[in-house]
Amino acid sequence: MNSRIKQKKASGMYNMSTRSQYIKLNHIDFLWLVMSRLFPSFGQLITLRFTTKHAPEEIKRAVRSLLSAYPRMRSVLENKIMRLRLKVPADNDPILEKLFDESFIVKHDMVYNGRGYFEYRKMLFNEPFDLEHGLAFKIHYLPDGDTPVLFLSIHHVLTDARGWLHMLNTFMSFLNGAPVKPIPADNPSLIPSALLKPWYDMPARLLVSFKTYKRNMNIRRNDIPIIHARCTDFNTFGDADLFQAEITHPFSAIHAKSHELGCSIFAFTELCIAAISMAIRKMAHSHDGNVIQIYFIIDMRPLFHTGKPVFGNYLLLGMIRIPGEAPENPHRLITIVRSELMENLRQVKKRETMFPMMLNKLSTFMGLKNYTKAARYAKRSGKVPLTYIFSNIGHADRLNSHGAKAQICEVIGTVPQNGIFISSSILGDRINTGISYPVDIFTRDEIEKFFHAFDGALDDLLKV
Repeated sequence: MNSRIKQKKASGMYNMSTRSQYIKLNHIDFLWLVMSRLFPSFGQLITLRFTTKHAPEEIKRAVRSLLSAYPRMRSVLENKIMRLRLKVPADNDPILEKLFDESFIVKHDMVYNGRGYFEYRKMLFNEPFDLEHGLAFKIHYLPDGDTPVLFLSIHHVLTDARGWLHMLNTFMSFLNGAPVKPIPADNPSLIPSALLKPWYDMPARLLVSFKTYKRNMNIRRNDIPIIHARCTDFNTFGDADLFQAEITHPFSAIHAKSHELGCSIFAFTELCIAAISMAIRKMAHSHDGNVIQIYFIIDMRPLFHTGKPVFGNYLLLGMIRIPGEAPENPHRLITIVRSELMENLRQVKKRETMFPMMLNKLSTFMGLKNYTKAARYAKRSGKVPLTYIFSNIGHADRLNSHGAKAQICEVIGTVPQNGIFISSSILGDRINTGISYPVDIFTRDEIEKFFHAFDGALDDLLKV
């Protein structure tokens, strides 16, 4: 367990009711548990900023309702030999109330963007979780100021961004007076997303998946990524920080231009990835590389034939490869991004990701301890490259659709990783961007310059 966690005394306090249920973990959950052993913390930090005033007791009741609605939210990790799973106590278990009280904190005399705000946010972003003795989230409410702030630090083992956005919708609905409807725990297995009728054709599809995997590895073998970090030789996984800002142009303008440039149905994502590549190229300290690599998030839920899951981890990373000189020609750049994105989605739709998914599942048999050791060794050996990831959280307008009693003006979420994680959310016609970054590699000024380069690249694309 991370040394920064103050170990709780082993006592009857954690002897939860025998009525607890259990949730198995998929290979994505396993990976997030490994990451939480590598990084100081692996919580998704969600910032929710209100335009309405709410007493701390009101917010606490609303958050508590989420534990009733989403079983994974009231879980603790059970880590035993040959058994790794989430233990979910009954909603009326008295121990649960004690754990919840520990996870909810009210911070007075601090306002949005005020003195100490950024330091406090950074502290929360890097605060570790004691998953085996406490709940996998921390809620900090700042009720003062014109726009009260709610920080939700949610460990990634609970859910991905699609899951917490669904949860926030339930939260805002409760604040506006609607009752909470419990949602049964979803099946964590990703196998249903990999199956495609007719079943007898699955062996042939697995062979195609293996060939696709091999072809992708061969294509990337000679890649030398272009990055804009001054140095990337840090051999540890350290603290992270967060930069937030609003894109200059409204969403409507960017969306309209993306269609004018011939982007696909993922128009906004395509234009953002193109702009990120232009920013990387502009800010790069060296152009010795031959390709810009940008990862993006693919939601696997639509691939489930029945019983599409809601709350859990069901996301996949796709990768966009952009030749180093492509950002100099916007039309060619957008064509490449569109082609790469659609090829990634084609492989997912045709279940050509089965083989790498199988490898990921097999890797879990190494166990947390051995997998973590291997990751640390790879990092020390320089085999863990700095990466760029873009996550489009999408439209958040439905959070304001439940009534006037509770309204927000901002929602953004991000997570630490070995590089730069860029997320965007759309509220009304405004686009808010969050960028998380390792503080050992980047300074805040460098990330601010990177954001302005990204924002400026979007402006350039709108003029094409």
